[in-house]
Amino acid sequence: MDGGVKMIQRTLRIIKLLINSSETMTISFISEKLDVSNRTIRNDMKEVEKLLLENGLKLVKKTGVGVYIEGDEKSKLEMLTKLKSFNYTETKHTSKDRQLYIIYQLLTNLKKTTITSLQNELFISRPSVYSDIDRVRKWFSDRDIEVLQNKARGIYLHAGEKRIRKAMFDLFNLCEKHDQMIDMMENSDGHDQVIAFNYFSYAQKEDVLGVDYDRVNKIINHLETLCEIKFTSDELKRLTIKYALAISRMVDGNFVDMRQQTISDLSGVDNYEMIKEIAHEIEREFDINVPESELAYLTGITIVAKTHFESSSWNISEESFTISKVVAQEIIELVKAEFRISDEETLFNGLLHHLKSVANKIKYGLDFYNPIVDDMRNNYPEVFAIAQKCVSIFEEFYHYTIPVEEVGYIAIHIASAIERSKQPIKVCMVYHSSYSEVKLMLEILKNNLNYVQVDKVYPVSMLETIDTEHFDLIITTQSLKQDIGIESLVIPTSTVFEGMKNFVDILRNMYESSNAVKLKKCHK
Repeated sequence: MDGGVKMIQRTLRIIKLLINSSETMTISFISEKLDVSNRTIRNDMKEVEKLLLENGLKLVKKTGVGVYIEGDEKSKLEMLTKLKSFNYTETKHTSKDRQLYIIYQLLTNLKKTTITSLQNELFISRPSVYSDIDRVRKWFSDRDIEVLQNKARGIYLHAGEKRIRKAMFDLFNLCEKHDQMIDMMENSDGHDQVIAFNYFSYAQKEDVLGVDYDRVNKIINHLETLCEIKFTSDELKRLTIKYALAISRMVDGNFVDMRQQTISDLSGVDNYEMIKEIAHEIEREFDINVPESELAYLTGITIVAKTHFESSSWNISEESFTISKVVAQEIIELVKAEFRISDEETLFNGLLHHLKSVANKIKYGLDFYNPIVDDMRNNYPEVFAIAQKCVSIFEEFYHYTIPVEEVGYIAIHIASAIERSKQPIKVCMVYHSSYSEVKLMLEILKNNLNYVQVDKVYPVSMLETIDTEHFDLIITTQSLKQDIGIESLVIPTSTVFEGMKNFVDILRNMYESSNAVKLKKCHK
């Protein structure tokens, strides 16, 4: 393991030992606990002292007595929770991990950030820091934020408050996904171990959001109770983040600037009085004033949040609801021009529920967010192309050009409809000796491959009686000696015992190819 990493691990362990003890500790005692020399611990004390000072604590050294940490209990508790957020398991940070760390440092702006400080904190070379900074600069540039650098301020951000808050929202979501990935890696067997920052499992949430996440989450839970609705899990999290960032902004004395007409429109929506009550709760909880414009903003970000169950009174006017119905049907007609979909009603209802939120985002000028838009574009290119054609529908009925994030959501609904319309491969199974040779295979296919539907089982002696028009495929335990005009796949009986992994991909490809022919109306 790299010497620098060992040192930072010892630094964290020394701090933990000192915080958890009410007694003064000698260097000898600490070195024995960590199984290193006294000299090593004395050298580490410089880093210990530096890290403690950055977190509002002081390392007190008494000659001939020992060392202890001085500070209030709250600071000590926060320090402990930050220690828990580091998972050191081998020798280097991933590039993605480092980039998130740098973005986090720049957005929270808790201390001066320089190339040298990042090099020391991340234990990497200067060229590596420059490479990571380039990627971080691109991340901020995509959000119209400049990353600047000078001797006096170090590396810092230049942008309006609204863009910084939006970047904080994006960072929060990115880091939560990163944390989930790290948790999965740690709980899996045989993974490549790395040093990983588990960003928002502990105190760092407050660093980014500016206020306590859990306090805000309780307020949103109360909002659900008042309005008798239940937000989807993702929407609940996103709404909590947006409320937290708005509260933090107001605490700092920054307020949104909103047109009077928009404020008037939002004050007339259903549940406005409920959200007004929540605003009063925020005022009491955080000792701030929520002006009319902020109440309108909170109303806007609330009514666009998706709920688990349909509610005509929740977040849309009758006029917008009618327009959304028309748009949903127009999208379906566009899909039907290229694909045969079997459950049109489910697609319509799904789109309608989604479009209620979209209509309000357009009306009140709120942001669109879609974390998987690139995944949809890369994995479903044909579907994404259809979704892009829907842009003109929105321009016609909403007089608005939807961003790529919304195109991605439309693609999700279309792809889901196509998946629902896919039909299983109709299979006829042929055995060559006795029925028992295919019995186990039959059950394995039935239980593990829901896209394979075995309709009939025949002995090879009855091969000529099979109605091939009724089937897509014949699965046989041995090669057939005659061509009966239908594709066949040989799966030997022995495969059942050795595992059928080699045939799963074959069957899956057949399933996709078969449905491409059945569902697509135009073939190149």
